[in-house]
Amino acid sequence: MGQVIQLFAEFSRTGGNYIPFPDPRSYQIKLQDLRDEKIRHRLRQIWTDPMALDPCYANAQVTREVAKQLATLAKSLEADGHPAHQVGAFLTRCLFSMFAEDVGLLPASDKGDGKGEA
Repeated sequence: MGQVIQLFAEFSRTGGNYIPFPDPRSYQIKLQDLRDEKIRHRLRQIWTDPMALDPCYANAQVTREVAKQLATLAKSLEADGHPAHQVGAFLTRCLFSMFAEDVGLLPASDKGDGKGEA
């Protein structure tokens, strides 16, 4: 008692099942951990902007950023004279490849050089 702060979240806002936040390994904050600015920032957000901690919110931000970058790429390719249907097909393949990598359909690279395995 009095040695840790335990964080639980329920982002659906239904009052249902509260789960350890951000995950079961790191939902407890020891008092000495309060020296860490990241920990203090998280606690500050709980009080000032709790929904910003919702993983769905972070996913939406990443999705918007990726969409913005893909739109810039599409405009650039079309400006270089590539037909819109070819640009669309290329970007569709790129999106599928990103999805396949995220869900583990592509083999992981052991090299860590970003080149993958041949």
